[in-house]
Amino acid sequence: MQKVLVVDDEKLARTDVLYKAARSGFQFEWIMEAESGEDALEMIRDDPPDILLTDIKMEQMDGIELIRHAKELYPDLVPVIICGYPDFRYAQQAISLGVVDYLLKPVRQEQVTAVLNKASLAVLRQKNQIAMTVHNDMLRQKLDRSEMWEQLHAFFNGTSTPDPLETAVLFPPEFRYFQVCLIRLSAQDDSEMLRREDYRLMRFGARNIMEEVGGEALFSFDTYADSRQLIAITASSRGTQEEAERELLELAGKLHRLIGRSVGARLHMGLSAVTDKLYSMHMQQARQAMDLRLCFVEQPLGQIFYYEDYVGRHVEILEDSDLQLFQTFLQKGDLQNALDTVQHVFNFPVGTVVMNLRAICTELLCLLVRICLRKGVEIVPIVGTESINGKYLDQFETREQLVDKTCDLVRTAVLKWITGEMEDTGSIIQKVDAYIREHFTDSTLCTRSLSNQFCISLGYLSASYKKAYGITISKQILSLRMQYAEKLIMQTHMPLHVIAENCGFNNLSYFMRVFKSYFNTTPSQYREQKSQT
Repeated sequence: MQKVLVVDDEKLARTDVLYKAARSGFQFEWIMEAESGEDALEMIRDDPPDILLTDIKMEQMDGIELIRHAKELYPDLVPVIICGYPDFRYAQQAISLGVVDYLLKPVRQEQVTAVLNKASLAVLRQKNQIAMTVHNDMLRQKLDRSEMWEQLHAFFNGTSTPDPLETAVLFPPEFRYFQVCLIRLSAQDDSEMLRREDYRLMRFGARNIMEEVGGEALFSFDTYADSRQLIAITASSRGTQEEAERELLELAGKLHRLIGRSVGARLHMGLSAVTDKLYSMHMQQARQAMDLRLCFVEQPLGQIFYYEDYVGRHVEILEDSDLQLFQTFLQKGDLQNALDTVQHVFNFPVGTVVMNLRAICTELLCLLVRICLRKGVEIVPIVGTESINGKYLDQFETREQLVDKTCDLVRTAVLKWITGEMEDTGSIIQKVDAYIREHFTDSTLCTRSLSNQFCISLGYLSASYKKAYGITISKQILSLRMQYAEKLIMQTHMPLHVIAENCGFNNLSYFMRVFKSYFNTTPSQYREQKSQT
């Protein structure tokens, strides 16, 4: 996922840009902020962003100088400038530094969204991050000439466009009807913690099966925003839409069975309507269908949700009165009633069809963010842009998890940010580090579990911890485990499988690989060598 840094020495202007960047709908890993060019350069050295939004006129170091130094550190950085009025003196310098666009203050939401679309697209082009199965030379030529990049980027992000996707380039001419299929992989056992690499391997296996089964009737795409998801566009050459619908639903069922069985994952699929033209709204339909997994009883192997089967049964669960009450309780710092309102909104019967869960979460959390802003507290970097851009729902397996996490955010907001005093970043990260050092032998400890424990967004936690300690959380945990393993090997006669378990490893072979990579020898050889010295 991409990273964004917003730089402005005016707090209100910086906060405004940051909030609107978060609301843009793009799936960023994090959006951080800096109040000066010097602070920004320090952050860029520690954890370089992909996109830089910087004000031009700042004290000590202006935006042009910042971009120049930043590009020296990170040449692939995509810069955008922010200015109070058009100043053509900067134009030539900006062009020479690769600035993709500029924003005029006061910035409007549609302007921020448009400029981030352009900048994000530039990052994707540089990194070639739209991975897909290519079946024909025409598409490859169009991609090489960048003619389809904007279409695909807008389509995946659900950005409204007047023109349909060029399916004639993706598929042979006999295919007439199309469907978007969003696939989500997750552990079959809710207690099982899978690493990002595990999901990447599962996704790789799933794509191979999709390519083999679908052939020319299927295009699969990795989503750079989530290692657990894939996107597929399937096609049918049937003569009528009804026949095409039956064929594509049968294909989805076959893929669900084969992928789930082969990669050992619980598999959810969200399917859009079958249509002769594909627009970004069909991507949104697939996401809405996918979100229905939170409305039904969880099935061990996952489920398929077809948008057309449910859209006519949609039930509204959020009333204007609920929002007004939620706002009133937050403003008063009335924690219990605020939590009760969240519980009430999501306390609908199992099996109720709620197609706009994503929008509901966004409304509630945006309200929370705005009230914190009125209290003088900027919480977007801490709670994460995913909380207000729709990606929030993707992390949950069940509705209970969604409610618990939302209540945790509200509880933290009321107790620490609205009625109390917000801890500074340094204090929070120190507590995280202390927790890591005390619990590193816990096999479930990881950046995501710490994010949930301390109610901090994953991206914000990762970037802040690395800035504070010069090492990533995962490497810190691994380092502590290896130091402890070395101590146990030297000072005890424990079998290796017991040492591995005591150090937080559930898998002995994985422990052996990590140990050898860390010490350049196996645990047994290490014990033997040290015993002879």
